[in-house]
Amino acid sequence: MVAARAFLDVNLLDWKPALVVTAIAACLLTALLAAVNRRSLGSPWTLIGIWFVAAAYVYGGTAEADQLLDHSAPQVFHAAIVGEHLTSGKHPSWELKLGPWGPTPEGFGVPVFYRR
Repeated sequence: MVAARAFLDVNLLDWKPALVVTAIAACLLTALLAAVNRRSLGSPWTLIGIWFVAAAYVYGGTAEADQLLDHSAPQVFHAAIVGEHLTSGKHPSWELKLGPWGPTPEGFGVPVFYRR
């Protein structure tokens, strides 16, 4: 649940450090659990499953902590819209192509959500 809230609420511009912290902490949590409770683990697949659950929890906690503990002044980045695309299908949606902005040297697509 923590990971889902982080994915929905937090936009990390520099997400690579959060992934490094996530991978290391998930390995440590999995190793700790394996050391404490060896008999109930059974197979290596159990450890892999535990790692993914720990990784989701740690990533969510890291992203939420980054947002809550960051007291620096907000920065405003201006981006130029260089293209747009309307997807087809049962629920069509717009995607805007942004040019380079802030710390991102190349542009990327951003979905636009709207209701009629």
